[in-house]
Amino acid sequence: MENVPGGTGFPLLAQRITVNPDYEAFIFRKFDRLSARNLLHLESRLVYLEYKLDQADKQAALGSDNETRRSIRAWEAFEQNSKDETRPEHDRMKMVEEVSERLKEYHETEHINENHVTWVTTTISTVVAAILLLGAIVLLRLLDQDNAQLGMIALFTVLFAGSVAVLTNARRTEIFAATAAYAAVLVVFVSSPSSNHEMGNCTCEVSIH
Repeated sequence: MENVPGGTGFPLLAQRITVNPDYEAFIFRKFDRLSARNLLHLESRLVYLEYKLDQADKQAALGSDNETRRSIRAWEAFEQNSKDETRPEHDRMKMVEEVSERLKEYHETEHINENHVTWVTTTISTVVAAILLLGAIVLLRLLDQDNAQLGMIALFTVLFAGSVAVLTNARRTEIFAATAAYAAVLVVFVSSPSSNHEMGNCTCEVSIH
């Protein structure tokens, strides 16, 4: 391990985090609550800027200055007049530029949060799918009575249909097809072991002459 200048505090901690080639120690807080609060602040700021910009546009449209009215219809006039600090277009241009910056920041933050939500949803969907399939197989394997097996198949089929409807964007026809395929797998699983079980319990008489 190489020595880090000022090898204490953050420099030393950063070195120890990166010493593993697999970066297994790269575990950091996501600050979900602060991210949500930051989004709320950005949203509120954008609402306020939208209101101010609308009021400025209305004032320009009702004004008596032809050049000001032209600036709300032609970008060239708006851009040219905004260079004059004494004209109202100057303040409106500053608002437009701030709206652009805040919108970019807002969408970038929102995109990061959406990626996190997508990862969580995918993980939950994978776990639920495994539980519904493996759990149903294990329970059906333990049950011997036909009525109990049919009831368990019905229960897991309803749970599967509900999970597909909630955790995915599948259409009704897709939900129906997936549920039918899931139920068919369980029915086949139940029917196959029973036939094998009967074959295993059959007795054969061997006559020796």
